[in-house]
Amino acid sequence: MTDYLTIDWRGRDRGRLERMRSLFLARSEDGEPAATGDYWLTDRDLELYDATYGARIGWKWDSVLAEALAAGLGAGSAAGEAWNVVDWGCGTGIAARRAFAAGLIPGGARVFMDDRSSPARSFAAGRLREASAELDVRTGSPPPGAAIDLALISHVLSELDTHGLDQLQALARRAARVVWVEPGARSIARGLSEVREGLLATHLPLAPCPHSGACGTLAPGNEDQWCHHFPEPPQEAFIEGFWARFGQELEIDRRSLATSFLVLMRRDLAPEHDDDPTRARILGRPRIEKGKATADVCDASGVTRCELWKRDAPRVWRTWKKASRATLDYRFEREGTRIRRVLSGPGVDGSTDTADEE
Repeated sequence: MTDYLTIDWRGRDRGRLERMRSLFLARSEDGEPAATGDYWLTDRDLELYDATYGARIGWKWDSVLAEALAAGLGAGSAAGEAWNVVDWGCGTGIAARRAFAAGLIPGGARVFMDDRSSPARSFAAGRLREASAELDVRTGSPPPGAAIDLALISHVLSELDTHGLDQLQALARRAARVVWVEPGARSIARGLSEVREGLLATHLPLAPCPHSGACGTLAPGNEDQWCHHFPEPPQEAFIEGFWARFGQELEIDRRSLATSFLVLMRRDLAPEHDDDPTRARILGRPRIEKGKATADVCDASGVTRCELWKRDAPRVWRTWKKASRATLDYRFEREGTRIRRVLSGPGVDGSTDTADEE
């Protein structure tokens, strides 16, 4: 059972949460990072953030980490090996805590909690030490030249200028494994796709990408496309009074966790990867119409707006109609923009979904 933080919604706590949210949403009109102050002014700010906004980011990390592990990101680690892990832009340390709980960070690892805010670094390190006595938790950056076995990066793109982004990409190139999670907003997601392109020479994309080639969202003519997904929130988001009150007071949709992310592994360590032309991923959510659905499909050929007719794949069409999210990986056969056969994926249940099976 979760012990939820008690929040004074009629006192200062509400003002603290509203102030932090206004800083998160701050953007300059030209799309450049906005000049913002520190999010956390007091220890109470950090507590409130960790219990609310940070917890929601943790739900994103849970989904992304499950995909990362399924794609083989943990491969190549030796038993007893002392990893160097950096949680960059750590905030309250939710990424490192979730990665350790998921089994991606091995016991004995040195974990560096790095953030521009000194109080955040200290808070994050303390919470991670509470979560595990097995880890060697430190604050700051890994030493220059030190190997980095895993880089966790979370919700930082909107705060970085060109120089800051160049430095972060240099750190990512040093890392054997990278898990990078951002909001699902169009400008940020496209920025993360550009980061992916800059790392392709050294790192293999394991997720969400169904292929290892150039990102189709950045191709000419696809300016309206962006790689974003909707992880499903846990049940507690809908049944616990804490989250009901949180959503009501701050007018936040508890159902929506729009996310963009990258999971990459250095090419000399990465598992074998086959760019199967039938592998595909749905970007965003399918759009349901009478008798058919349209979806933005990413595969090795690029990003294409495709149609799925109910009569061609009835079970998948029903799955799309009912689904509240669409982090959906499939294997398709299609003719032009029409999906003719669904070979695998949600709604297929291990067999090809065709009209004959209705």
